[in-house]
Amino acid sequence: MSLILLANTVADAAAQIIQTDSSDVATASGHHECVEQGTRLTYWNAGATAARRIAYINKTNKLSADYMVLLDAVNHVGYSLKTLSWSDYPSTLTTHETKTLAAEDLVGPNARDYVYPFSSLQSGKEAFGIELASSGYNKTVTSLYFGVGFEMNYFAAERGLEYSPIPEGAQPVQYKRDLYFLSGQLSFDVGNLTQDDIDSFYALPDQEPMLLYDASGDILEHKLLHCILLNADIHAAFNDLYAISFSFGVIRDSWLI
Repeated sequence: MSLILLANTVADAAAQIIQTDSSDVATASGHHECVEQGTRLTYWNAGATAARRIAYINKTNKLSADYMVLLDAVNHVGYSLKTLSWSDYPSTLTTHETKTLAAEDLVGPNARDYVYPFSSLQSGKEAFGIELASSGYNKTVTSLYFGVGFEMNYFAAERGLEYSPIPEGAQPVQYKRDLYFLSGQLSFDVGNLTQDDIDSFYALPDQEPMLLYDASGDILEHKLLHCILLNADIHAAFNDLYAISFSFGVIRDSWLI
């Protein structure tokens, strides 16, 4: 079993975020840049019922991803969602998935979010994005993640996960630029990490919340948790292998309408 740590690495590396129609023609902005943020307190609303795309673009430093996560995908249940990439933006488009979202596709403690694992690592791309179908509804997006997952294959299951709930009335926690209401604190250890793994972990952008994803549901009951990284203690084990003791704050989303 493996646990995946997902940061919004594509957003971090993007030179721009744009909103377009389904022909990649730019439309009115509507503050769509906020979709790169991890907070659920901000959102972009298309203000239109026509199809709309949101894309992260960097035509110089090519982008890579093997996961797409749409937070609050519950807003799009019953409608079509396309996951897209461009090797040459906007000329060369690949549609990786066309999905009519259903409630059973959603994950997370309150079944609000959608995860799409690409069939393989997509690298050397100039853009990644999604398309929300026309279908006559006004589109709202809180946060859109694309990134290369940090895979933790050796989970110290004998120690398990330590979870401490936090009461609903607790004060929010300051993390980087925003405040977050937490539902609990999660701690666990992973091991058998190489120096390359440690370097990859250090390279993850940490200005916004991250996601913990367990496709099988063997480790995380609800498969996906929206978290802030509270602490990561890295220590050497043996034979040039390392372990990390993690502590995450699980972001509360049950207050959302």
